[in-house]
Amino acid sequence: MFQKTTRTNQLEITILFPRVIFKCFYVLFISMGLYSSAQDSIQQKNIFTNLNEKGITFAVSESLEGYQNLKGGIKTGTAYASTFDANINLDLQKLIGLKNATFYADLQYHAGDNPSKKLIGDFQLFDRNNSFPFAQIFEFWYQQKLFNSKLRIKIGKIDANTEFSVIENGLEFMNSSTQVSPTLFVFPTFPDPAPGINVFFTPGKLFYFSLGIDYANQKAGFLNFYGNPMSDQPTKNGVLLLSEAGLTWSHLSRFKKDGNFKLGLWQHTGTFSNFNDKSKQGANGMYAIFNQTLWQPFSDQTNDRGIRMFLDLGLTDPNLTAIYAQYGGGIIWTGLSAKRSNDALGFSANYVNLSPQLNLSKQNEANVEAFYKLVITNWFNVKADVQYIINPGGQFNNALVGTMILNFQLGSQN
Repeated sequence: MFQKTTRTNQLEITILFPRVIFKCFYVLFISMGLYSSAQDSIQQKNIFTNLNEKGITFAVSESLEGYQNLKGGIKTGTAYASTFDANINLDLQKLIGLKNATFYADLQYHAGDNPSKKLIGDFQLFDRNNSFPFAQIFEFWYQQKLFNSKLRIKIGKIDANTEFSVIENGLEFMNSSTQVSPTLFVFPTFPDPAPGINVFFTPGKLFYFSLGIDYANQKAGFLNFYGNPMSDQPTKNGVLLLSEAGLTWSHLSRFKKDGNFKLGLWQHTGTFSNFNDKSKQGANGMYAIFNQTLWQPFSDQTNDRGIRMFLDLGLTDPNLTAIYAQYGGGIIWTGLSAKRSNDALGFSANYVNLSPQLNLSKQNEANVEAFYKLVITNWFNVKADVQYIINPGGQFNNALVGTMILNFQLGSQN
């Protein structure tokens, strides 16, 4: 790929790529304006309807994030980042008659600062989109369902966090620990999804079982165009083996609302260096997740309005990674009123144990987060987020960081 080109070619790519992205942004914002002003256009609705009927759905989004560290951490100050995403989903049954088959591709371009490295110094990473700049085909996979959808197989470049260790009631939060336990330090999710094969077995509504094999290491630069997101991986070889079993329920006698419980085990076959610079073959760990709906308005049982919560934990070897134990939870209220049915208010807390091998002044780190999401239109929302981070990196003063996020999105299903 581009990593193998000459220095001159790399410079040309570095110069030209932002121009291409700028043009994409320009087209995106113009399209949004036209889309908003012409929502009632019969012709436009027919275009999107025809695409959906033929099995083609797409989405384009831009997320702009501004950070302000008010105290503590590495230093006070500001940082900025943006993430552009364009994806397409093809229902191959509608398109070419291939029953229960799907193809998906996702282009992603991330630019700007790495706020944890620049401002905070926290191990948990207070922003889940925390990375140095990159451009890549973020996901590129084929999926096949068999036996009345009881068996599902996915192969290609996959964001593992879309299938494993999914904390559904934590997705609106910023802190990385609300998305996946930081003890799963080899997990191929943002910014470094990896080639893999996933198999999912769902015999009924109550139980499921999943297996995954991912080529998660520093050499897995598949479909990366710019930057080196795979450098986040701690090993140069081996594969990640994932297994997850779960229970899902709706209106059980003890749990009156929707919920689930997940238990995951993982093993990586690579060669790792411990804190004494000695090699160790393999790493492993576990995680557990509990999601539960607590309340929904009686008149709105079928939509997203309601109060939901989650609890999660993760454990791994303290000799291989900074965070070896994590405990967290959160609560989110979506649709505080019928008139603001898509707004969301959330609060979460996460606590982690830091490896004693690091010889840090503090052997723990904690994060408390609160946010409010204001949905202005179906293609634009604003999120205000504040986090208080205790003992960031086990060595810095407590930090208070605020974030403002602008999300633009346009798609055939908007």
